[in-house]
Amino acid sequence: MAAPAGNVETPPRRRVRRRIAAAAADDGGEVDDDGLSVLPDELLLVILGRLDTRTALAAAALSRRLDRLAREIPALEFSVRDVLPPRYHACVRARRGAAAAADARKLDAAIGRCERRAIRGFADCVSAFMEPRVAVAPRRARRLRLEFFAARSTGFVDDLIATAVGAWGVEDLDITVVKPALVEQGPCYAFCFPDHRLSAESLRSRIRSLAVSNCFLPPPSELRHYAALAKLVLQDTHPRTPLAFYRQVLDACPQLRALHLRRCGAPWYAALVVDGMPELRELVVDGCGFHTVDLRAAPALERVACVDGPVALAFGGAPRLARLSLTYALDDRLMLVRNWRLSGLLGDAPAMAELLVRFTGEPRWMTSGPLRSPLPGLRRLVVADMPSNWDVSWPRVILEAAPCLEVLHIHVQEEEDDDAGTTAAAAAEIPWPPVESARHEPSRSWRWWGSPRRGVRSGS
Repeated sequence: MAAPAGNVETPPRRRVRRRIAAAAADDGGEVDDDGLSVLPDELLLVILGRLDTRTALAAAALSRRLDRLAREIPALEFSVRDVLPPRYHACVRARRGAAAAADARKLDAAIGRCERRAIRGFADCVSAFMEPRVAVAPRRARRLRLEFFAARSTGFVDDLIATAVGAWGVEDLDITVVKPALVEQGPCYAFCFPDHRLSAESLRSRIRSLAVSNCFLPPPSELRHYAALAKLVLQDTHPRTPLAFYRQVLDACPQLRALHLRRCGAPWYAALVVDGMPELRELVVDGCGFHTVDLRAAPALERVACVDGPVALAFGGAPRLARLSLTYALDDRLMLVRNWRLSGLLGDAPAMAELLVRFTGEPRWMTSGPLRSPLPGLRRLVVADMPSNWDVSWPRVILEAAPCLEVLHIHVQEEEDDDAGTTAAAAAEIPWPPVESARHEPSRSWRWWGSPRRGVRSGS
């Protein structure tokens, strides 16, 4: 039996909507019945900024207010991966395990069709996004990130970059050319940074951060016009890139404050010389082919991180270096180096205050020789992921050179059932000579993680 009309209570949500509608009617405004109208613009802009670009633009279709706020999102990201169908990834996985030639040809054709369709769909989405609209607020953004397949015609990417820098005020560019699934080795080089579309000096001077992967940089002579460029990221360059290219790039950008080199090709014997960069504060060398990194003149350098290379570091001109992070894995290149000493990596860095070391690999290829120079400024030492069959006492070479060390953290990997003979040979203890001159200040933190097999000295 239905309840009397006079006893039915109005739901709270409906009462809120009525109040919003009454207030909007009094102001002569428009009512947005999307459930977000009660939130202020500042909070809505934060919510839209936390969403990916595709979702944020879809939310803009809910109301005019969200459409206006969506034009103020500070970071925009367009990726061709968003338009790839699930069938594409299934075909790629099947192709890797295909044994029959007929099956491989069918999968190759299906993968190629998906990539071509994704390129066309991505181009249509980007072109529709850039279409001019009448009576709308101008778009403003600070960061633009692009991921796309290289194609014969990438004019829409050139247009997007030129519009983003010239009209939207973008200062941070991140451009990645995605390698097709059928390309097993080597990156793609079908895209060049559209420097010709930023010919005006005022446009080039707006870019403060530039990251490029699998694409060509502007010529070094043109990089000189990017006067505001403070961060440069080079990734996946050609394996045969000459060393002179990196030298020219550094000479053209002396104002850089951060330089990241990731998987950059170079001759194995090459030495990267950092010279004449008075503003450089951060250097990252990740998986590059350089044998040596020589910090010859970097007076402001504070942080250096090396991953799987180089083999040697020289700190001749880095007096303010405060943090050094080393992450190395045993490979054929390091096996060629016999009796490799840690002093080759630490060099002469007396101002270093923090050292993070991560050496991996079952055979102990790091020797226990003393350092060339003391480390009077070292306060914190972290040794991570040390194999359990290493003698845990090998960081003593650093302890002897760091009299003011305050924090020592050592993490040892869990033991695994390996060949007994190999493990015993690799886990042989280091014969340490007696040391009488090593004296340390009282330390605040000494910690070990894991279950080292042998070589632990727990005394003070």
